[in-house]
Amino acid sequence: IKQVLKIHWERQTACGMITSEISEATTAEMYWDVGHEHSHEDIMAQETEMVPETMGSKQSELKSLSLGQCPALENIEAAYRAGELERAQQLTRLCLETNCKVEKLLGITASHGDSEMVEYLLQEARVELSKELSDSNPVIIAAHEGHEEVVKILLNSTPGLCDDKNLLNWMLAAACKQGHLDVVRLLVRVYKAETDSCGMKVQDHPIITGQPLYAAMKTGSEEIAGFLLENGACFSSYVLLDHPELSNRLLRKQFTEPSSQYEGSDKQTVIDISDNKLELLPTTFLHCFKSLSSLRVSRNILKYFPEPWACPLKCCNVSGNFLESLPSTLCVFWKNYLKEANFSDNSLKEVPANIFELKVLNSMKLSGNQLQSLPSVDRWQCTNLKSLDLSRNHFGKSEEGARTRKVSFFTTRQKKNCDTVSPVEFPQFLGECLEVLHLDNNFLDSVPQSVCWLRALSELYLSNNPGIRELPAELGQLANLWQLDIEQLNISNVPTEVRNEGPSAVLAYLRAQLRKAVPCKLLKMIIVGPPRQGKSTLLETLQSGKATHNISKEGSIQTTSWELLRPASLKTKVDSVVFNVWDVGSAARMSSVNQCFFTDKALYVVVWNLALGEEAVANLQPWLLNIEAKAPNATVIVVGTHLDLIDTKFRTERIATLRAYVLALCRSPSGPRATGYPDISCRNLHEISCKTLDGLDGLRKLIFQVACSMKETGILTASQKLVGRMIPKSYFNLLNSVLKEQQRRSNSNEVQYLTDQQLGEIVQQTPDNDIQDFEDLQTAFSFLIETGALLHFPDTSHGLCNLYFLHPVWLSECLERIINLKASRSLVKNGIIQVTELRSLLVGTGFTEQTEEQYFQFLAKFEIALPITNNSYLLPHLLPPKPGLEIVNLRGRGTNTIQRLFKMNFVPVGFWERFIARILISLAEMDAQLFENESNPKRGTANRTSIYSFTRSHRRNRCSTFRVRRNQTIYWQEGLQVNYDGGFLSVESSEVNWKRKKSAGIKINCQSETRDFSAVAFITDHVNSLIDQWFPALTATEADGTPLVEQYVPCPHCTPAATGETLIHSQAQGRHYFSMEDCLLTAIKHTHIECPNHPTEPVSLQELVPELFMTDFP
Repeated sequence: IKQVLKIHWERQTACGMITSEISEATTAEMYWDVGHEHSHEDIMAQETEMVPETMGSKQSELKSLSLGQCPALENIEAAYRAGELERAQQLTRLCLETNCKVEKLLGITASHGDSEMVEYLLQEARVELSKELSDSNPVIIAAHEGHEEVVKILLNSTPGLCDDKNLLNWMLAAACKQGHLDVVRLLVRVYKAETDSCGMKVQDHPIITGQPLYAAMKTGSEEIAGFLLENGACFSSYVLLDHPELSNRLLRKQFTEPSSQYEGSDKQTVIDISDNKLELLPTTFLHCFKSLSSLRVSRNILKYFPEPWACPLKCCNVSGNFLESLPSTLCVFWKNYLKEANFSDNSLKEVPANIFELKVLNSMKLSGNQLQSLPSVDRWQCTNLKSLDLSRNHFGKSEEGARTRKVSFFTTRQKKNCDTVSPVEFPQFLGECLEVLHLDNNFLDSVPQSVCWLRALSELYLSNNPGIRELPAELGQLANLWQLDIEQLNISNVPTEVRNEGPSAVLAYLRAQLRKAVPCKLLKMIIVGPPRQGKSTLLETLQSGKATHNISKEGSIQTTSWELLRPASLKTKVDSVVFNVWDVGSAARMSSVNQCFFTDKALYVVVWNLALGEEAVANLQPWLLNIEAKAPNATVIVVGTHLDLIDTKFRTERIATLRAYVLALCRSPSGPRATGYPDISCRNLHEISCKTLDGLDGLRKLIFQVACSMKETGILTASQKLVGRMIPKSYFNLLNSVLKEQQRRSNSNEVQYLTDQQLGEIVQQTPDNDIQDFEDLQTAFSFLIETGALLHFPDTSHGLCNLYFLHPVWLSECLERIINLKASRSLVKNGIIQVTELRSLLVGTGFTEQTEEQYFQFLAKFEIALPITNNSYLLPHLLPPKPGLEIVNLRGRGTNTIQRLFKMNFVPVGFWERFIARILISLAEMDAQLFENESNPKRGTANRTSIYSFTRSHRRNRCSTFRVRRNQTIYWQEGLQVNYDGGFLSVESSEVNWKRKKSAGIKINCQSETRDFSAVAFITDHVNSLIDQWFPALTATEADGTPLVEQYVPCPHCTPAATGETLIHSQAQGRHYFSMEDCLLTAIKHTHIECPNHPTEPVSLQELVPELFMTDFP
């Protein structure tokens, strides 16, 4: 015991925590004596004499309430002891009415833990608990009995009660004597009771049993004693002498060896002791943590970093200290673990030679030190390093304080006989991984030249290096660099106006300087529109500036060059724009061919005849849809010709009306641009007369303004204008080489396309070629395509993406061979041509057997010829525009007919062509399956799942539920009808109004004598899968949330609309249309749906939408 007391005394002396109980002065004040052998028993005897029954037991406590003086209180006590809670509460309320002392009632209810009655007494009697320190105080009784909830209620009932330390300490001692751990925790943690003071006193003298730790030890509660010690309690001599065994156990837990002191240290993964005043990190302390992955000790006053140890450390932050060196053994244990290292804001003058041998290092921060050099590149192995911060160091500073020579990066040791090595040198592999480099706030004389080869670099910081006065042009070739910090640098080789535009402009300028770039004035212009609208005449008038009569154009496309000088009224830096003009458009049958010439970044001029009025406006719709489909977000100017044919008396009003029609075509009523159409506003509309030249100057000015405002988007060229952009001289050299090759092939009558290999050879043979990598090569090809020198389709496969077409006229002539076929010819039947016949059309075009597949793919891409079997193709342009009269007689009306309507904001280009081909494929496979089932039923059943693989989807649908033996199939450009025994199925376009000839929806009719309506699901699934696969834009919604495609069901009980009338017309005439969404929601709870036209006659949902109830089968 003496040895333990000695250890305890030394420990408390070192920590400055010697308690007053052990000192002699304090002992003299204590109300007990330790001078003889049996001091404890004498003390207890003295307590017994002086303190009558101090909380000895529950019985003694209740006797102290003097219950014998009040029979009512005795009855309440008896009811509580008997477990009759309701009776006890009732007696308490009655006793309250007799003006019995409320505090005695509180004492009884508190002693039995009746929190409900305690709250009642406090609220009804409005009593404030006294702060008297006695055993009869209800709050002390509640603590003694261990009623945690009652203790909280009583302490919170009276203001200031929970701040009375003497009362709280008495309660703590009472709870410790009875072993109530929950109450002890409540008093210490919530109410801040003092664990090392004596709570119970007699005549202002403390008593030993009133000390919380002594009371807990006396009851043998090791858990409470340990809790008190953890929260500030200290051992006293009386505790050690009176309870030696328990004290020894607790002391062993307090005094342990360092290696085993930290329980759970082997599982600890994070240590964060930042923002302290630590001078040292004990090695014995850190080495206990075998699973540590993150160590954060920033902003302390450490001078030494501890020796590394075996743990999977991934993050180490020792910034903001006074480290002068780092251990050379960092890689011994952390080579394959450490990813983030932060040694910034220290006093490092050098770093270990192997610090960059950390293989998985991702981020290294060495800023704010005194480094002048880095380890040799031979020692670097950090192939994953993405961020390196070397700012605020002494790189470039000599020992005398002067700047050194130019610092080189990525240097190769060419001076074999020279022993000098650059103070800063990076290995070559950093060009593949390093993304962020900080070199700011150093003493560099120039930008390290080989920083320009850090191809992955996205951020480069060079500010506050006063010696840097020029930026190397090679910086411009860093394709991923978006942040270039050159603040506080006096750069002389970059104009101030360029610097003010930001990093992207600076890099573009440097890139232009490096590659001898020149401003680009070339722009592709595509003039389109219906036939005989004056397109060629307009182009001639724009070029010559003279009145021109109607000019007839040979072929479907013509190309020419036109230089438009800057109008005198415009103030811009651009002097002129050179347009490579493609005059596209001829007969309507060539519409599928014309769309293959639509490319991005071209100026589209859509021409229409003002004299034809609303009819000409309606004819613009397919052209506008084609432009948006093939060149999204293209810039479009709509030019109305034949202005002279409109009488000058009402010309203003008529032009305003026609403009409104054009805007209504491509804009929604609320004002935003309509989905599927180009963005056209009033400023994009113009009118001209090629005879009187009215509007010519205005049109030239508009074209020049629009051309100069066109922009491109990209990482390096964000919002860069097309006209005036800096293009490398090598691109123009390549452009000239391609044009020469085109001319050579024209003269020798060779094919006008190049393979990617042939084009690559031209690139290599081009003079002054500086195109080095694949990305640069693709950028050069894009420039040739944008300016009209090449035609390419990169989004295709099967080899078509490997062909580059040189001349659009030649390609158009090849395709016209198919377009000019007549439906009456023997090689085409019902719009279907055999592969052998289609292959014969290649003869003389220049396409060979090696490029035959590319040719067929080209035809399918632009819906010129679509495959429907392995040996036949559908030619949509040879289909009749309307069905024959024979289908009218086949469409009867009756109760065995259902109808569906797909309302679409627009029908995308190629939708009907692909839909009809898809249905024909499905019907052909259906016929094959029926034939196979008749000849071999078992085999037909086994192969059923592979019949409809044309959908390119593995999802289960109801296409396969429709099987009939068809008698006749009739199809036209925008519709199809299948006749079979007992009914028919028809799918056709549903026009919105007479002003738009193209469809804006799909109408499905199904008639069956046996009420087999599985054909509706058959068609619906095909429509949905076609949209998902080829036209995903239709799955979006308008700005107001309205879906672009909606499905409706006409009410069968309403007066049917006339044949061919549209959804809008039918609704206007009174027929109601249910949306499929409403039908589905109603079918969840009801079997009928109400039509507003006849609310008393609800419509059966099984009759209206049988597929929802699986009753669409006979």
